[in-house]
Amino acid sequence: MLVFLLALSVLASNAYVWLVNYVPLGDVSRYQLMALGHHDQVPAVHRYRVVVPLLARLVAEVLRSLRALFGPNAPSLPLGFSFYLVNTFLLALSGLLIYRTARVSGASAGPALLGMVAVLSSGLVTFVAGSALADSLPILVVALWLYALAARTGGWLLLGIICSLVAKEQLALMLPVVLFYGSFLSWPRRLGAVVLAGGLLLAVHYVVNVYYPLPGGNDQAEVLPVLLSHVQHHLLASLEFLASLDGIISLLLPFGGFNLLFVCGFMGGKAAIRTWSRRLPPGSAAMVGCVCLFMLLSSDISRMLLFAGPVFGVAVALIVEYHPWSCALWRRLAAPLR
Repeated sequence: MLVFLLALSVLASNAYVWLVNYVPLGDVSRYQLMALGHHDQVPAVHRYRVVVPLLARLVAEVLRSLRALFGPNAPSLPLGFSFYLVNTFLLALSGLLIYRTARVSGASAGPALLGMVAVLSSGLVTFVAGSALADSLPILVVALWLYALAARTGGWLLLGIICSLVAKEQLALMLPVVLFYGSFLSWPRRLGAVVLAGGLLLAVHYVVNVYYPLPGGNDQAEVLPVLLSHVQHHLLASLEFLASLDGIISLLLPFGGFNLLFVCGFMGGKAAIRTWSRRLPPGSAAMVGCVCLFMLLSSDISRMLLFAGPVFGVAVALIVEYHPWSCALWRRLAAPLR
């Protein structure tokens, strides 16, 4: 509970400052429309990610009911505040899972907390928490997968699989990794969870299409052109962008100065690298590879890199705990205290 409260405190104040100072544009305005029930005004590529907007709408209704208790003069809260509460809560849960995964992987409490803070203190995490966006849920799903693979917890792995496709359809690219490394569960159970995930996504599509049909009448006709556009245009454009100075800055932006600590983890030779890398949860490298594919197929590379946040946080904790350079530094810093 204390770790969760720390995660909340890291997120809440910065995200609130962002909430009250930004102008809703792009994806933000689309998810707000979804929370208001205007799915027919939202492009097909976004309109089926209903979980976070629905939770935000539920929170908004609860807050509206509480406001009624204080009379008509009580101040009203914008819908963005409900998104802020939902996203901050989900991202704090992700932070807790990063901490627990680092502990299960062999890190002590201090480095595990540092790994969690390395992710939650990111300016882009603040952006997601304080905006009307739906990225907090898929980040939580990735963190849940990583914890389940590290702790070999079948129930959490199955829950993550079932929730993955309604959280973000692109997580389907990561499902083969989770299925392969989740070998502590039988194949029928893993494949059954995938079937449930697909069925849940189809049910969401059906309900949204029935109650909020697109003006053109063919809801799937808009999805395929968008997917083809991602492959044809974003892939080459992203590769060209990553080769530029702006692209390099976009890669360094999400985790700031903690990138230096991560880079140090790959110094000192193969033996030094193995001291921490062999303790990473199974499938960590493959998950990062999937995130690289997310970035290439997206117009927002920095935001997609946040999906590698759980792996990054655990890696930072293990580097601080086990890398020879880090161990030597901690001994030197602790010497005056003895």
